[in-house]
Amino acid sequence: MSEENQILLEKLKKYLSVSVCKERYDHSMRTAQTAKELCLRFGEDAELGEIAGVAHDICKEMKSDLLLNLVSVSEYEISQIEKDKPSLLHGKAASVLLKNDFGVSNQDLLEAVSNHVFGKPKMCNLAKILYVADKSEPGRPYVNHEYLEKLQKMSLNELVEYVLENNIAYLTKKGKAISFVVGKEIRNLHEIEKYAKTKIKKENAHSITEIEKIQDDELLNELKEIISKQKLTSNSLVNSISLNNSSTIL
Repeated sequence: MSEENQILLEKLKKYLSVSVCKERYDHSMRTAQTAKELCLRFGEDAELGEIAGVAHDICKEMKSDLLLNLVSVSEYEISQIEKDKPSLLHGKAASVLLKNDFGVSNQDLLEAVSNHVFGKPKMCNLAKILYVADKSEPGRPYVNHEYLEKLQKMSLNELVEYVLENNIAYLTKKGKAISFVVGKEIRNLHEIEKYAKTKIKKENAHSITEIEKIQDDELLNELKEIISKQKLTSNSLVNSISLNNSSTIL
């Protein structure tokens, strides 16, 4: 690890150790290790993955008024659901803290931390990895050998979908109230990826890994139009949050 990243990581660990309970500290360490491993698997920066995992919950136990104040003076918007339950702002607040107090300027790292609660369309790969790592670290009660075996066979985009749907099912089974924020853009993103994979498999034009890194707006718009004509729908890639139990690790 570079000296700069090592110093940042140690600072974050010290801050985390005095800001959250032991249970959440341990969760963050496991998330960091999982994110690091996923980065190595998918060709992303493992150092940033580890840092993102350590940093993602540094504001999780911050008081509601502090969360609101911290985010309200940043570039992030505060949705109504976040106003109703300010603890959901902990990702955005952590990103603000990273930028302002820890001198972090890497946009992928800031995006990953800020969006690990809800996710968003067109997340960078590091953000996807943190999203998956947070929900699939080995301390989660639903993570077992069978679960991990399934994850090993999936692409990064498939991981995001699978982990999310399993998390929703788990929280529902536990009787926790779930709020689903189903965005048209997110549903379209899922269908675009599914259609693109089918298309390239048939035409053998590019690898699956390459198609997952599509940033070409013209191609995305073309696929959206095709999807619209086919009237494809999807119940996947919804965002979920628990509104019942503030102690649930999200």
